[in-house]
Amino acid sequence: MTTTTKKIVKEFPMLKAETLSNGDVSLKQESLNKFNDTERTFWKFAKFCEDPTNSHFDFQEAVQYIDKSFIPFFLECVHSFLSFDTYLLDNNSFQFIDKSERLLNQSDFSKFLLKYKNFHGINFNRQTISVYYNRGALPNADFVLNDIPYWYESSCQKYLNFISHDACYHCGSKNYRVLHSLDKSDDDIFIKCLNCDAYYSL
Repeated sequence: MTTTTKKIVKEFPMLKAETLSNGDVSLKQESLNKFNDTERTFWKFAKFCEDPTNSHFDFQEAVQYIDKSFIPFFLECVHSFLSFDTYLLDNNSFQFIDKSERLLNQSDFSKFLLKYKNFHGINFNRQTISVYYNRGALPNADFVLNDIPYWYESSCQKYLNFISHDACYHCGSKNYRVLHSLDKSDDDIFIKCLNCDAYYSL
């Protein structure tokens, strides 16, 4: 399932229940009839995002059928598709703020990590966060507004998973390597266990 499809399913959960789980975008007409015009149009766009080579999406349908209150979300989805699913658009050229996620500044990031100190054992006070950020030891900020960095809560959660990880999830071995995705647009962290050869994302 592409990044954009996941975004659409999060906004319209009924689509996942019907067709989009595991990337399956086939849909019987009777199921399609259950959706309103907006949901049906987003389903068609999700189908296009899953397989743009063999699927077609007419942007006239977006103009004609999407409720105007969902047009900003549709533009976010187009941006997501071009930036993260096809890489046709430089992600640094402009960005949308995902309103479905909370943005955390450095103080918020500190409070978030301190709630889970028992897992990682590090005293992430505000000053420590600032030092880590200046050293480049934190994830890249999702947004920098007026020179102030902000992270989505999901980015903070990924970092928490990383610093809390002390053994292979599969065999319990501490003999593993931390790998970062070679794709610069992907901040996921991967673990390669040298004991059982497990390979998984945090």
